[in-house]
Amino acid sequence: MIVNKPALGAALALCLIAGSVGGYAIGVSTTSAKVEIREVAVAPVLVLPSAEEATLAWNEQRRRNPTGYMEDQNPDHTIVLGDCAPSQLMPGVMCMSTIQANPEAKPYNRNVNFSRAADGTWVAIPV
Repeated sequence: MIVNKPALGAALALCLIAGSVGGYAIGVSTTSAKVEIREVAVAPVLVLPSAEEATLAWNEQRRRNPTGYMEDQNPDHTIVLGDCAPSQLMPGVMCMSTIQANPEAKPYNRNVNFSRAADGTWVAIPV
């Protein structure tokens, strides 16, 4: 059997080229159809008390303080919530709060935890 070596070499080269081009075309078509999946960090939604709820909760914890709260000598405080984050100490949130005893008093800053009680009201816990 006589084999024409130049023709065989040309046929093998042609098959190699055709296979490479076909493989490239299949690779391009499948890579363009790939879906990229990324993890997206979702910030937790903080449930915060309103200014009125925070003030009521703060004054209620003051009334229940066993160190001798006297209503006539201790008027209700007002509280303004600052930055809040999930509490690391208990369920709820911890807020940097500005507390003022009366309109003439100097306000002071304090961390306060706020959690919901079983009845749905807010409870303030000074830190």
